[in-house]
Amino acid sequence: MSVERKIRSYLLIWTIFSTVPTIVCDIGGRVADEEEVSHQVSLHLSYNDEFLCGGVIVSPTEVVTVADRLYYTWGGVLPKLVIRIRAGRRSLNEESYQEFEVEDVVFHPDFDKKTMENNIAVLRTSEQLPFYGTGEGIAMEKVVPSSNCSVIGWNQGTLDLRVLDANVVQCGTVYSSYSGNVCVRTIDVETTLCEMSEGSSLTCDNRLVALLSIPLNCDSKKKIAVFERVTLASTLLEGNETISDTPPTPTTTSAAHVVANSFRILNLITAVVSFVFSLIFQ
Repeated sequence: MSVERKIRSYLLIWTIFSTVPTIVCDIGGRVADEEEVSHQVSLHLSYNDEFLCGGVIVSPTEVVTVADRLYYTWGGVLPKLVIRIRAGRRSLNEESYQEFEVEDVVFHPDFDKKTMENNIAVLRTSEQLPFYGTGEGIAMEKVVPSSNCSVIGWNQGTLDLRVLDANVVQCGTVYSSYSGNVCVRTIDVETTLCEMSEGSSLTCDNRLVALLSIPLNCDSKKKIAVFERVTLASTLLEGNETISDTPPTPTTTSAAHVVANSFRILNLITAVVSFVFSLIFQ
């Protein structure tokens, strides 16, 4: 066997075994209408358009989101210059939207990437964000209701905004020790939260209660997703005391995050190597 064929064979085997199998769930629910999603935005990287997560407009110039998505896969903090906020659309495929640069990023000072506690951050803009309701953003609820709730967020399978009716349930022993956790299950047994992106919002009686912090695995039998209470962000908002504008020192991430990040890096290396060899042997 020639050297070229050996290299191609090794590259093919590497590509096959380094590819992460993707489980795509039919999450059900319905596509959100314009009034329901007026407060929901998406966050992206400016240099390659990569989708990071969802976020929610809570004031004319502020978006609340999850802190753990504002880091590179290798652990470094994303500079504010590379983060973009996009508003005014119901599908990530829509080319018509409004884009905003981030002027400031405020992390919760006690955010822990290992336990995912205090997984909240606020993004500030110099321009006024669009909001088609009150013009000020969605109100945040301090008390967690147990019913009359909905989850609104980006479906990573179809790339559109979905609405699923949900109830707040008991977290169980794993997540009950941290008071900021809100555990959620969809009402309809035929629906699931497994493809909802981080930063999806839990609203009850049209008030923001929590953001999706720990996504549900599609093969999970419990069908319970863990959200972070947005009341943690109240002191981060402008006009209140800013408790931290410096990102917390990254801690050791959970095993699930380590595995996921390792696969992402491996796939990136594979893509680069494949491209180089395609140039050499074309």
